[in-house]
Amino acid sequence: MAAVLRHLKGVWTDLLRTKDRLGNLAVLLALKDGLNPQECSYESPIIPDDEREFLRSLGVSTPEPQDFAEFQIPPFADEHLVDIYFMVGCNWTLVNNFLQRNWNAPELKQILLLHYGIIRRQKRLNCIREKHYALNAIQRALMNFKKLRTENWYSYVSENDHVPFPVSATEFPQTLPENLKNQAKTVYRWCFLPSYLKSKWQFQCLVDMSTFDHVTFNLQMLQSYYQATGFSQEYLADLEKLLEGRRIRRIKILGLGRMDTLNILEQLAFVLAIKDHFGVTEVSSQEPLASNLKKDI
Repeated sequence: MAAVLRHLKGVWTDLLRTKDRLGNLAVLLALKDGLNPQECSYESPIIPDDEREFLRSLGVSTPEPQDFAEFQIPPFADEHLVDIYFMVGCNWTLVNNFLQRNWNAPELKQILLLHYGIIRRQKRLNCIREKHYALNAIQRALMNFKKLRTENWYSYVSENDHVPFPVSATEFPQTLPENLKNQAKTVYRWCFLPSYLKSKWQFQCLVDMSTFDHVTFNLQMLQSYYQATGFSQEYLADLEKLLEGRRIRRIKILGLGRMDTLNILEQLAFVLAIKDHFGVTEVSSQEPLASNLKKDI
């Protein structure tokens, strides 16, 4: 007996990339047409009223966005049913929450997780990408990659990127080591969370950046951390010694990279600390990958 798709759920969290969101939604609707699920839903913080009505006319429900920290995959009536979670363009912390809450649950063996290249074979052994920092379930999945079944589905170039990223499909056919489901909730220290889930913010968590205020929030969080740990004071004092009384005329930043990574934000926060400490009035940045928003900032 062939598998029957019980529920096709799409999740989108980015507040900024409208064109990418619509492309993502088009893929979800194509899957719905081709696979004929018993139920289809789509979660996004930005669904205009007319679009919501259009989706409802197609049989797609639009529940309120959630963080998946308490979400449990509903029990299956039989082994031939399957759920697909289309989490391409979804914040990685939410994917981590979904996996942690359902880690080694029997239902996890009957789902297919479609994602933006989060869980796939790494170029180096035990290579954990920066955005996985503190995300326990994603780290455990990567460490137990051989127990999973992952295939690259297609490659995708987002509106503000120049390099294609793989969209992958992952299954969980085997029991995985360590029961994460009963562990304490993830501490989102230095993780990026969707900005609209403000009630979930914790000390030293960062937010996805789609506005000037989001970037400012993240930089201020890092600068406060530098001050509290003495990092800024120590290295600014070292720089004063190196200058030997000379004045910094300008700071020019070359090839800083994408600002949506912790590594780049840490560097930029320290550059701003240098600017403020020494009263530098001329600062410029030359970055070919910068989006219009990052250039404005």
